[in-house]
Amino acid sequence: MRRIAAASLIVGLSSCGASEPVGGGAEHVEHAVPSAHADEAAHIEGLAVSIESEGTGRAAALGDEMLLHYDAFVAEHEQAFDSTMSSGVPLQLVLGGARPKVIDGLTQGLVGLRAGARARLEIAPELAWGAKGNEAIGVPADAKLVYHVRIVSIGAPSVK
Repeated sequence: MRRIAAASLIVGLSSCGASEPVGGGAEHVEHAVPSAHADEAAHIEGLAVSIESEGTGRAAALGDEMLLHYDAFVAEHEQAFDSTMSSGVPLQLVLGGARPKVIDGLTQGLVGLRAGARARLEIAPELAWGAKGNEAIGVPADAKLVYHVRIVSIGAPSVK
C-alpha cells in the first residue's frame, strides 16, 4: 500500500439537504489542487491518502464526472456517518463542481485517482466541517474523518 500525505480538507458526502455540502456542510474553497497521487507526492496539509489499489485509465481531474462508492467515518471511533457501499447506489458528482457539494478534503483526495482505484482518505477537520462539525449526520466539532473510497468510473470533463 502506498501512502501519500496531503494538506487539505475534503467536503464530506452525505444524504443531507441540498443547501449543505454532501457529507458535511463546509464551505467549498476554490484553490489549485495538485494531484495527490503523482509519482512525486504532493503535500496537502490535513489530507493523507493511502492507495490500496491503483485502478486503470486516466487520472481524475477537476471537472470530471465521477461515480464512486464510499464509507465515511469519524476517525476517533470508526463509526460510519454515511455510506454508499451499504445502499449499493454510487455517488455521482462532477469533481470540484457545485452539485453535489462535497468537503474539500474529499475533492482533493479524489484528484489523481483512476477508475477501479481503492483508497483510504484521512481528512483533518479544517478540510471538513471544522469547529462547527455537523451534528445532524453525527460528525462532532473538530472531527478527523476517514473515507474509504472506490472509484467506479471517470467520465469526460463536464461542461455544466
